[in-house]
Amino acid sequence: MDKIGIPQVETTKRFSTRSPKTLLCGLFLAFFLSGCAGLPENSGRERSRVIDDGVDTRLGGHFKDPIAANPGKNGVRILRYGPDAFVARAVLARLAERSIDAQYYLWQQDTVGRLLIREMIDAADRGVRVRLLIDDMYGDGGQDTWLAMDVHPQIEVRLFNPFSRGQPRATQFLTNLEDVNYRMHSKSYNVDNQVAIVGGRNIGDEYFDASTDLVFVDRDALVVGPAVPQVSGEFDEYWNSEHAYPVTTLLPAASDAELQALRDQFGAFLDGSSTASYLQALDESGLAGELRAGTVELLWGPGKIIRDSSEKKEHDEDWRQELVISQLAPYITGSTEEVIIVSPYFVPGKKATQALCELARNTGCA
Repeated sequence: MDKIGIPQVETTKRFSTRSPKTLLCGLFLAFFLSGCAGLPENSGRERSRVIDDGVDTRLGGHFKDPIAANPGKNGVRILRYGPDAFVARAVLARLAERSIDAQYYLWQQDTVGRLLIREMIDAADRGVRVRLLIDDMYGDGGQDTWLAMDVHPQIEVRLFNPFSRGQPRATQFLTNLEDVNYRMHSKSYNVDNQVAIVGGRNIGDEYFDASTDLVFVDRDALVVGPAVPQVSGEFDEYWNSEHAYPVTTLLPAASDAELQALRDQFGAFLDGSSTASYLQALDESGLAGELRAGTVELLWGPGKIIRDSSEKKEHDEDWRQELVISQLAPYITGSTEEVIIVSPYFVPGKKATQALCELARNTGCA
């Protein structure tokens, strides 16, 4: 018993000089430091810009005359329904000849997500350059796919404001909230610098009426005209930002075998029941036929792309004027007939609510 008891006494003495508060601070410091592992060096990323010679492509030919007939205006087709929103993206990918630039906050690995991944790989196989920029809030859920796609010589995948892969995300939220909460909510899909799709839809079944459990009512706009180069400029800014990390900067590169394994998965996937209606729509829907024939009916009018800066985290003295709502305010308050707002995050404060009510009264709508 003495041999057992003596070490116990010595151990008690060894810790008795530290108070519970000291131990707690020590544990918290260790926890804090574990969340401070920095991201890898990103200065070696290659800068690239939009391929802007798409006028000579098939899509450029489709819209050349309508654009010329409406100088300074944009042609817009509102994509109200999920199947049309999917068809537009998939058919445009099939028509692509130069480039596809896609930028999303969320890209799910579900029916719609995988169908569009297949279209991008097929386009890359034809020599189309594909740049895919995904916010890293949920980017780890598809990182094996991103790594496999990145193996393709015509595809590059980057993650925006990534989390450290060496530490739990919960730790990073607790110790570095200001940085990890800096997210990219932009959603754009740009083909040959001739046609862009912008709007509220992320890539996931719930945004395209493909989920039996959850449906988000949302809108996209298919756009041609002067707004398309503006979308390209926004994409290039984010793509070349110091916050956009090539996926292989964060994780070990995949192999050719992993890209082939990704391709092989599409066989059984395409034969599944979940894809049938969407593959049928690609072949038979009216919108698909109009896009292939270049006969899409568009509404024409002036417009511009309003968006956040990729560097909005670095506030300058005019940062409030750079907010999207600040940029939109003059258009809203200057309207004389109608304002249509489609947003999942529209939560106006007291002043904004008063301004909208005043606007409604002035236009005779209230």
